[in-house]
Amino acid sequence: MIALLLASAFGGQFLLEMDTASDAKVPVLGWQKSVTHTLALVELTEDNEWVQTVCDVEVRDKAPLARTILPDAFVSSLPVIRAKIALGEDHFEVDLGVSRVGFTEGPIPETADAPNVIDHEGDGRPGATVQVMIIGFGTYGLDVVQESRAVLHGKRDGDGWSGTLETQLLAQRVLSADHRLLAGSPELRTADERSSFTLHPTTAKSCADLPKLET
Repeated sequence: MIALLLASAFGGQFLLEMDTASDAKVPVLGWQKSVTHTLALVELTEDNEWVQTVCDVEVRDKAPLARTILPDAFVSSLPVIRAKIALGEDHFEVDLGVSRVGFTEGPIPETADAPNVIDHEGDGRPGATVQVMIIGFGTYGLDVVQESRAVLHGKRDGDGWSGTLETQLLAQRVLSADHRLLAGSPELRTADERSSFTLHPTTAKSCADLPKLET
C-alpha cells in the first residue's frame, strides 16, 4: 500500500539537476577533476515511467589552462531518455540506460571513418562537436564520441528527491581536433563519490521556461 501511495505522489513534472563527476588524465598536468552539470525536465508518469529532456549542460573543468564548452546544438540534439522507475517505501532507483553520443549501436568508434559514426548536430563534422578554450591559444573544435550509463538512487528530500549517481559505463574517444594538442583521447575514470542529483517539482512546461546555465 505504501508503495502504491508513493507511486501516486511521484507523478508530475520535475526539474532534475545532476552532477556527474569524472577525472581525466591530461599530459603533463596528470589527473584533472571535472563535473558535468546537467539541467533537465523529467516527466514522471502514472505508470512509473521516467521521461527526461535535457535542457542545458555545463562542464565544470578543474584544469587551470582549458575549459570545455558544449554548444547549444550539442545539447538540443541529445535524445529524450525513457526509463522505468523502481519504487520502494521511501526511495527510488532509475537506470537511465546506455547513452551514445556521436555514434550508433556497436563498439565505441576509434576513428572518424568508422561506419557507426554519425553527425550528432548536423554541422558537417563527425561525432559530436564541443569547443575547448585554451588560455593563451584560443578556442578550438573537438569531435568526440561518448558512451555512458548512469543509475540514480534517490530518497525523499522535502517535496522532492535527492541522491547519488552510479556511473556504470564511461568511455570517450577524440575523432579529430582543430589543434594537435587536443587530438589525443585522455584516459577517464568515474568519480561517483563526487556525483549527486536533486529532483524537485517545477511549473516549467518546456526548456524555454528555465534559465540558462552560466557559460
